[in-house]
This record gives sequence, C-alpha cells and structure tokens, in this order.
Amino acid sequence: ATLQTKPFVPTGIMNKYGIMSGSLVAVADTTATNEVYIKVVRDFGVESLTTSMKIHPLGAETIVIKLLDQLNFSEGTAFQFTFGDLNANINPATSWRLHAFSAKIRPEQTA
Repeated sequence: ATLQTKPFVPTGIMNKYGIMSGSLVAVADTTATNEVYIKVVRDFGVESLTTSMKIHPLGAETIVIKLLDQLNFSEGTAFQFTFGDLNANINPATSWRLHAFSAKIRPEQTA
C-alpha cells in the first residue's frame, strides 16, 4: 500500500524553500521484514528523492519516532510526499501504520 499527499506550497509559488530533515511517527513493528519507503517529489516531477526506514522499536515502545536526516532538498516551490511499500519486488510487504509526518523547511529565495 502507499499513501500520497497533495503537493504542498508552504511559502507561495514565487518563493523557493528547502527541506532540512523529516520525522515520521509510526506503530512499531518487531516482525517487519523490510522498510517503509518515503518518496519526495519536487515541483511536480522535476526531481525526486527516495529513502527508507525500519520501524523496529528501540525498547518496549509501541509507537516509534524516526528522524529522517537524509531527507533534504533545495530550491523547491512544491513538494509531494509518498509513504509505503514503494518497492513492488518485496513480498510480503511490511505491515505499517503511520501517525504523523513532519518536514523541517528553510527559506531560500524570495521574490
């Protein structure tokens, strides 16, 4: 399964911004056989970035908070995010449930 957001334009179409990092909150899964994928598309397809993360808990927690340091982009106006089983070659896919996602943005160019 995949979950795709609408394109976000947080600073207006005349401004550019970047993504510094992201965080994902998900239900922990100790039996996960693969990872949850996160794909970011900049400006409706100009460029994309795909990363992944394991949703294993560190201890006994049932909800995990994962920092996505490698989620960074520059010079964007609109960003769209897709989460889930983006690798169709993995079977069976990991069962996942997301609670929240956040991306830290930085201003770059303004009109």
